[in-house]
Amino acid sequence: MTDLSTLFEKASIHIQNFTDISNNDKLILYGLFKQANHGDNKDQAPSQFNIKATAKYNSWKHYTGLSANDAKRLYIKKVTELSKSSKENTVVE
Repeated sequence: MTDLSTLFEKASIHIQNFTDISNNDKLILYGLFKQANHGDNKDQAPSQFNIKATAKYNSWKHYTGLSANDAKRLYIKKVTELSKSSKENTVVE
C-alpha cells in the first residue's frame, strides 16, 4: 500500500498534465495544496483590486483548520475525480 504523502505527490505531478481544468477546480486544488503543505493561511489579505491574488487567498483560507493529512486526502480525491471526467483519464493510484 502506498502512503498518503506519496499519493499526494503523484497527484500533484499528475494534475500538471491537465489542460481542461476549470478555474474553480484550480482554486480548490490550490487551496488544498497550500493547506496540505503550509497549514492555515496566516498571510495578510491582498488588495481587493488584485482579483487573482484575492481568489487564491480566499481558496486557501477556506480550508483553515483542516489537517495536512485531510487536505492531502481531499486533494487526491479531487484529482481522481478530475481524471475520470478529463481527457487525461488516468486515475491516480
